Amino acid sequence: MSLLHAIPIQQPAPESRAAESIRRSAKTMTDRLLKTLNAGLRDIWDAEDPAAVLAELGTDAEEAFLLSSETVKLFAAILPGSRDTELAELLAKVEAIPAFTINSDGTVTLD
Repeated sequence: MSLLHAIPIQQPAPESRAAESIRRSAKTMTDRLLKTLNAGLRDIWDAEDPAAVLAELGTDAEEAFLLSSETVKLFAAILPGSRDTELAELLAKVEAIPAFTINSDGTVTLD
């Protein structure tokens, strides 16, 4: 066969395409969730005045904390063995969060 002839291109089977799509989606979703969670933690806890950020969140703070907390739990369950460094960094950030209170009105205040 000559190099000048067309090289046949084999298309992957639909099952292979589906499996690759699932792999890519799982990684992309995890990357985005980690990036978003880290950004939220940074926006509050690296702010010049975290209490002011919490005050600005107002009654949305409880929901933000709940979402973050549940996402951290998810990552603690699924990341060990695959993304240990990122999990360790995330857990260190969470452990460094100062004591806080979620008030009955949905606001969050630092203790």
